[in-house]
Amino acid sequence: MADPVLVAARGFTVRAGSATILHDVDLDLRAGRCTVLVGPSGAGKTTLARSVADALPASLTTSGRITDAGTRAGYLPQDAAETLNPAHRIGSSLRELVRIHGARPPGRSRRGWLQDEVTSALRHAGLDELLAEPGTPLRRFPTELSGGQRTRLALAHVLTTAPDLLVLDEPTTGLDTESAALVVDTLRGLVDEGVAALVVTHDRSVADRLADEVLEIRDGGVRAAPVRLASAASPRLPRPPCIAAPALELRSLGVRARGRELVAQVDLRLQPGEALGLVGRSGAGKTTLARAAAGLLAPSEGSVHLLGHRVGTLARRSREQVASCQYVWQEATASFEPQLAVVDQVARTAVLLRRRPRAAAREEALAELGALGLSTAEVHRRPHELSGGQLRRAALARALLARPRVLLCDEVTSGLDPDTAATVLDRLEEHRARHDSALLLIGHDLAELRRRTHRVLTIDAGRVVAADDSRPTEREDGE
Repeated sequence: MADPVLVAARGFTVRAGSATILHDVDLDLRAGRCTVLVGPSGAGKTTLARSVADALPASLTTSGRITDAGTRAGYLPQDAAETLNPAHRIGSSLRELVRIHGARPPGRSRRGWLQDEVTSALRHAGLDELLAEPGTPLRRFPTELSGGQRTRLALAHVLTTAPDLLVLDEPTTGLDTESAALVVDTLRGLVDEGVAALVVTHDRSVADRLADEVLEIRDGGVRAAPVRLASAASPRLPRPPCIAAPALELRSLGVRARGRELVAQVDLRLQPGEALGLVGRSGAGKTTLARAAAGLLAPSEGSVHLLGHRVGTLARRSREQVASCQYVWQEATASFEPQLAVVDQVARTAVLLRRRPRAAAREEALAELGALGLSTAEVHRRPHELSGGQLRRAALARALLARPRVLLCDEVTSGLDPDTAATVLDRLEEHRARHDSALLLIGHDLAELRRRTHRVLTIDAGRVVAADDSRPTEREDGE
């Protein structure tokens, strides 16, 4: 007997104005089965996921139908961290969700039951390292976690609702290999227990381990398809020569928050024209390091030097210094204003930081967005009408319009299909070579970073613990 259908779509169509995003979609989501959606960035995967989860923006119009039989759906959007309330402590938020959605067994104390359920949700979401911290880690706020940890915390929130259907948009984005494997194991276990799942991913290993069925969305239509292998990246780059003034230098940099050491005694020199990869487990300090370099966090010790000059936080940097060092955040949606067209927000960078006339800035923005694979129709939409992958590319275009000498990219290819990710990395390489810019790429794909950078550093517990560089060091070059 076939597994029961929990959600069914028939002839489902979604439009944004006159543009059709999805057309005539037929889909069955069954209990105990995982359906994986693949396809190019912007093809409509997120739109379909939102539709199934009843979270489609009101500005989009639909026809056809999606039916369910009272199914309780748990939805994890692509920028999952945005679902967290920054003013609520981790433990109190989870306990409140358990109280709302859970059922305390007879004979169990309320306090013990809540604690066990919260612990179980965090473990299933792959947050064992948080539970293992000394002191009272559940009294921390979401803003004190890394991007990958916030994604897993948002997943823990979803799991506390005991959903019949999980709708997950890129659930392993920003996670290191070990953490991603924990999340995948949890999801596979839930599906095996009878939960239905719809998962959007570009990660081949995630699809291989989770999928009972793989569907490809292309040109707004859905069809059964295999997962395609990622395209090969370019060979590793030759190391640029060492010059007197590095583009970016961190000297004994340290960052502390609420008594915790997030980054400790980091020394780093990034030469003009150099591409540097930075890897490490989720929560290791990669994002904190980049945000301190960009001036978004104040170091508790040490200093940041940009193009030979010591610089402070962003508010203390000159217009030229702000333009020369740009940071592309992994949670792109939060960096856009919700009511303005994306192209206008991208163009504003050239107006404010390079004093370009508005018309010329808009032309530059359209060209840069087009080079990153975004159409004219797409970039005239508001941010919530684009996918997470499209917004990440728009955020990168915005940074590139400043013509930075130092570009810090935090998981810039997360949520992108292999072909689009290659386009983004090619564009970064073109910018680096043309403007002799220094590039810091934060990611989890060590093989890809090795091919795309001159060297790779590994950070753990806020400290640089390993360097992957087979070529001579600057000292050896000079001897």
